[in-house]
Amino acid sequence: MELFGIILSVPMAFVASSIYSVIIKKLTMKWKILTIPILWISIIILSLIIMEFFCVITFGTIKLREIIGQSYYPIHAFLFFLALPSLVNVMRLQKRINFMSKWYVIGVTCAFFGLCIVLMQYTVSESLYGIDGIGGPYG
Repeated sequence: MELFGIILSVPMAFVASSIYSVIIKKLTMKWKILTIPILWISIIILSLIIMEFFCVITFGTIKLREIIGQSYYPIHAFLFFLALPSLVNVMRLQKRINFMSKWYVIGVTCAFFGLCIVLMQYTVSESLYGIDGIGGPYG
């Protein structure tokens, strides 16, 4: 069943991020003052995700949980849910590379990035809580 969810996450990420990119573009065209705060918050979130990724690779999920404490998994979940919207915001609202702002480029990029984020979520969750929440050091 997990494999089915992972497979479905790719086309859903493409569709959802493409639709969201159109919505965020219209929203920021109407209220231009929102562009800079949304862009900076998204850059910070993506930076935190990249830091977490390298910390998981370097230390491992369990050691990272020991270092950060009980708040690690809620922080991880928060970053997980904001990952794709943040990437869409950065790609859509940046002004330098026009090609990156196209909805289909955003969709394909977010589909790939979404797969990576989902696989990381499974890794973190199963490392901490075991398969189906049974086993694992915190299960």
